[in-house]
Amino acid sequence: LCQVFTELHARFLTLLRHAGGRTVSHDQLAQSLYMTTADQVHEKTTAVHVCKIRKRIREAGWPLDVQNVWGVGYRLVVTDPAWRWPT
Repeated sequence: LCQVFTELHARFLTLLRHAGGRTVSHDQLAQSLYMTTADQVHEKTTAVHVCKIRKRIREAGWPLDVQNVWGVGYRLVVTDPAWRWPT
């Protein structure tokens, strides 16, 4: 993953991947990525990272969608069930 993504973005994507399609809350993201609480991380900061991750996913041609669950957090959807994560 680090060949395509920055370290922070790779950790973000890995966190979403391990959630198995469940929504990861803003607080969970803040705790895992920034080692703080969500009230100390501006939502726009996370939104900017998500925008960059989506761009890199498109550039890599991966069948993934990072979906915003408004007011809750984000989830990762694999749009091609036959697709396998690169190693």
